[in-house]
Amino acid sequence: MTKQNLRHFFVAQTGESIGFTSKLRGGEKPVIPERIREQHGTKIKQRLEKAWQQATMIDEQRKAVALSTRDGLYLEFESSPGYDLATKGLEQTKSGIRLANIRTDDAEDKYIATVFIPLCK
Repeated sequence: MTKQNLRHFFVAQTGESIGFTSKLRGGEKPVIPERIREQHGTKIKQRLEKAWQQATMIDEQRKAVALSTRDGLYLEFESSPGYDLATKGLEQTKSGIRLANIRTDDAEDKYIATVFIPLCK
C-alpha cells in the first residue's frame, strides 16, 4: 500500500445562515379532521375495491404484453387541505405493505402518501 501525505484543508466563510421553520410539528398530535367513522369507512372500502379492480385489469393487460412488474398496487392517500395525514397506520411491514413515499403539495396545502400493497393482501 502506498503512503500518502495529504494535508488537511479548511474552507472559511462558505455558507450563509437562513431562517427555517418546518411545517411539521415534531412531538405534537397530528391535526386530523373529525369524520363519521361508518361513512368514512364505507367510502374508503368502496374506493379500495375499485382500486383493486383497476389493478387487476391493468395487471392482466401487462401480462398480455409480457411486461415485468412487481405484483402489487400503489395507492395514494391525500390529506384534506390544511390538515395533517395520519401515516402511522399506513405501513404494515409483516404483511408486505410499505409506505413508499410522503410528499407535500404546497400549492394545495396537503400531504400525499404513496403505499405499496402486494396483490396477495
